Amino acid sequence: NKLIAQPAAALQLVAKEVMYCAKIVDEMIEKLQSGNGKVEKENAAAVEEKAKTLQKLYASINEYFSSMYSGGVLTEEQASQSAGMQYILCDIDRIGQLTREIMETVAKQNKGKHKYSKEALKELKKAMEQIQTIYGTCIRAISGDLDVDIKELMHRKNHIARVGKGKCDSKLTIPFNDVLHNIDRIGNSCVNLVEVAQENVTMQAFFTED
Repeated sequence: NKLIAQPAAALQLVAKEVMYCAKIVDEMIEKLQSGNGKVEKENAAAVEEKAKTLQKLYASINEYFSSMYSGGVLTEEQASQSAGMQYILCDIDRIGQLTREIMETVAKQNKGKHKYSKEALKELKKAMEQIQTIYGTCIRAISGDLDVDIKELMHRKNHIARVGKGKCDSKLTIPFNDVLHNIDRIGNSCVNLVEVAQENVTMQAFFTED
């Protein structure tokens, strides 16, 4: 692979691909929260489709990292940049998988006998809107905005964790809590990502949007 012989150019391309993965996940979260706490069939299908695309990209980008490492062409700084990018990619992938799980849980619940109450749907909608805001902030941080306020992010995340306690019929508690738990885990990954972006300033050059 010619590009691997030019690691600086290769890393820039990889950074673009990582940001493309981030955008796919953003679109998945958008679909997740567009249905009033319910899930439309076409939204569920779109999330499933995007999740598959994400998995393929994730695998091929990781393979590319491996060949760069084994090629022994990276300087110490480039190796550290690669590691940072891999870490970011891993969290983005995790957020994508969790989004897909939430979509599946909510879709299954809508079909079942015990549907979410109006109150529960309202809480879910709120939590999903919050997670979209948090993820948006996290993408800004990766893209080079180092002024993102991590305390504000934590505050929003902790607010989601408090949502929906005791708001639900006991038969629904497990699927409802599963969804909230996964939303909370997405929040954790977002906080992780912002911390990586803020610590690993060497990577900002790659992620600054053209």
